[in-house]
Amino acid sequence: MKKWFCLGVYTLALVAVGAAQPFDTTGTHYGKNIHVDSLRKYLEVIASDEFEGRETGKKGQKMAAHYIAGHFERLGLQKPNDSTYYQPFNVKEVRIDGGSIIVGGKTFSFFSDFYFYEPLAARGLRNFKSLHFLGYGVDDSLYSDYATIAKVPETAIIWEGEPVKADGDFLLTGSELNTDWSKDFSKKLDAARNRGVRNLLIVNEDFGKAMKRMGFYLTMPRMTLPKENGKEPDMSVFYISPSMAKAVLGKAYKPEKLRLQAGRGKAISFEVAAEGRIEVLKEGELIGTENVLGMIEGSSLKDEYLILTAHYDHLGMQGDDVYNGADDDGSGTVALMEMARVLAEARDQGYVPMRSVVFLAVSGEEKGLLGSDYYTRNPVYPLEQTVANLNVDMIGRNDDRYEPDSRYVYLIGSDKLSSVLHEISEKTNEECCNITLDYKYNDPNDPNRFYYRSDHYNFIKNDIPAIFYFSGVHEDYHKPGDTADKIQYGKMRDVVALIFNTAWSIANTRREITVDVVDAP
Repeated sequence: MKKWFCLGVYTLALVAVGAAQPFDTTGTHYGKNIHVDSLRKYLEVIASDEFEGRETGKKGQKMAAHYIAGHFERLGLQKPNDSTYYQPFNVKEVRIDGGSIIVGGKTFSFFSDFYFYEPLAARGLRNFKSLHFLGYGVDDSLYSDYATIAKVPETAIIWEGEPVKADGDFLLTGSELNTDWSKDFSKKLDAARNRGVRNLLIVNEDFGKAMKRMGFYLTMPRMTLPKENGKEPDMSVFYISPSMAKAVLGKAYKPEKLRLQAGRGKAISFEVAAEGRIEVLKEGELIGTENVLGMIEGSSLKDEYLILTAHYDHLGMQGDDVYNGADDDGSGTVALMEMARVLAEARDQGYVPMRSVVFLAVSGEEKGLLGSDYYTRNPVYPLEQTVANLNVDMIGRNDDRYEPDSRYVYLIGSDKLSSVLHEISEKTNEECCNITLDYKYNDPNDPNRFYYRSDHYNFIKNDIPAIFYFSGVHEDYHKPGDTADKIQYGKMRDVVALIFNTAWSIANTRREITVDVVDAP
């Protein structure tokens, strides 16, 4: 077996019985104690049919929470409160029963002509007396699709993206670089809301492909964190097909001509004299779930926290099919459990990290990063004293870019807030593991948008440096075939050893993990 723990320039000082000792004098290289047998044992439980796919709020998720908490208990991890390893919270489960949009006597149906995401559309019936086409929905000092509108655009249709000049450059930058009007979904929503729009219809040019890809999920119950005031959104947002846009807007809607016009800097908005109504049918109920967390308290810097995360929920069952979620994210969950075991072993032998290390298994990730969202809104340990987050999601298999036996991991986010974190990550790998660190998906603008799609992002949003460890998607992603027998345990062990060593480096470095990257996404 290779020695996975090697020391380097960061001087990973550990504390034994209150006294600092250099790690390399102990003769016990804890990183090599990450065991395949342990990972397999945990995962064969977590991803078993008995756990019914671990859907948030359901029986299997509760069983998984109990299993993880029991593991933390046996290791002697500190509880976040006196009685339990759980951080309970409620989610609102909403079932979408359909809906319709009627404009000028024409009826358009949910799923066939439009769709919406919970919680972006208000339940019930809304009538409207006017409809506007607002181009790209941009409201910028350099160009505004609202500039020629004389009255409040109660219901509006817009395109995605932003104006492009005839030479291919973006109008607002004069270059090949786009702006937040393309990248930040909330920017257009805020602009529309500020202008008084109550119903925003966004044309999805790839509507057919989107429905083939997402149609299954749109029919499933959706979960969100309940709003404090319990109110429905003041502005409803829908995605509509190009054919629906054409049918609603009539002869004045000539997309190619209008796009060229916008590219010359001329607003292309117009009003359609049509009344209509929008009906959204959905029902909701509150369901309880819980994050599971335990801590190994540090020594000289015990009031600073490193948080390791993985989501232990998955998709549950569809009919008789169990979505076991062995890789997604059983692999990250058992990585957390095994790293907790090894760090507890070091603690029991007298070697305690300088900083406190928190192991946080979150629920609700598959429903929209809900568990990590709840934690960062209601932190058990102060966010201002949290130095970094290491998030583990899908590290058990290889994607089709790599051979089955390849030792690699995609790193996402390591350089987005802290250059120090990135340096520690790179140096630790050089000294301990020599795994290929692939940054293919590190770009927030990558079309897969993995940067935004796992629990690290809720820490990054709160200015906490984070690294997302990920091995890519595969043919069984979000399918019943994601089972424990397909996990590549040797490769997985190597990645877990890297994460453990990186965690140890962060927990024991005397360097401050400063937020020093300007204009982080």
